[in-house]
Amino acid sequence: MPDNNCDEDVLEIIDYYKTQSNIPISVMKQEFNYNQVNGEYIFLCNSKDWLSMVALDYIYNIAKENNSDIVLSSVNIYDEKLKSIYELDYGLSNDFMNSNSLSHKLFSNELFSMVKYPYNLYKTSFLEKIDADLNLNEYDIGFFFFKTVFNTSKISFSMEPILNIRKKESDLYYFMANDFNRNLNKEYVSFDVDSFFKSMENIKSFFREKGIYDLYKYDLTNYFMNIYRNICTFNMENEEVFYKKLHETILNYYKTNHTDYLLNLTSPNMEFYRILLKSKSKFEVDALYKINDLKLENEKLSREVNKLTKLLKEEKNLKNKEIKQNKKIRHKLDEVLNSNSWKLMNGFRMIGLYKSVALVIFILLLIISIMIILIIKY
Repeated sequence: MPDNNCDEDVLEIIDYYKTQSNIPISVMKQEFNYNQVNGEYIFLCNSKDWLSMVALDYIYNIAKENNSDIVLSSVNIYDEKLKSIYELDYGLSNDFMNSNSLSHKLFSNELFSMVKYPYNLYKTSFLEKIDADLNLNEYDIGFFFFKTVFNTSKISFSMEPILNIRKKESDLYYFMANDFNRNLNKEYVSFDVDSFFKSMENIKSFFREKGIYDLYKYDLTNYFMNIYRNICTFNMENEEVFYKKLHETILNYYKTNHTDYLLNLTSPNMEFYRILLKSKSKFEVDALYKINDLKLENEKLSREVNKLTKLLKEEKNLKNKEIKQNKKIRHKLDEVLNSNSWKLMNGFRMIGLYKSVALVIFILLLIISIMIILIIKY
């Protein structure tokens, strides 16, 4: 476990673990090298997080049973601002969670959508073989994740949470690993611009050297843009340097990989990509986002107006159609009434009408006469 400027109380807790557990724990104050490791497996964790020893035993048994190079484990997040713990929703397929021989060729979607923490159990010989550098900072964790999981098919997964990771608003570990996460602005006073962009370039170089960059072009281009979008939510002291470097990076993408970005970026990332091409500062990025939001709102209002206009036009057309049909009916009726045949038959219709009236009168008189005769008789 690297000593990344641990608080004294954290070191005391670690010392307690060392006395209570049969699992060796070492806090390294110097650069890590594999000569310091005696065990068959290494579990990486951050000194500020809470470790479940029961879960550690559990994933160790998984590793031994399946001869795993890596056991990816679920983690819980302790939000220091909210003072609460919540589980990460991995959204993984059942095939992924139930397999003990995970391969990026079969499960690339799951691996790219996972939280990219390095806090997992690794076979020591595997890490040595791929020359994995364990002297990690917050900028390296994505590169470390990809370098390990894309170099073996002997990967197991455990949904048993092994860590409660302390999340602060300023925690780059959390936001670099959760490239798909969107939160409110995060306060972070110091940001190593060179280390950040070097890490992004290392990831790209790794996939190119493995010959699988084109295979995962969609996932990678969106991964990079997600990370950039995350970092752009930070408030940093050296943001002018960062945005200048980011603008240069995006311009370079435009010159060398523009077609790839057009074909692969999701809609939100494409919008962000176009904004970055025009922006050299956080102010410009925020302003262009607001302009885009206004454009979208105007487009939405325009669609609603067009929809209403169309409905009014359809209603007007329907009324005009009804009026036209009524005019046709009246015209036809006038033609019938003014026709010679109608006039010729009109006299017969009148005679028939008179005959009908006379018949009714005759019947009424007959009934009255019968009633009078009956009254006189009786």
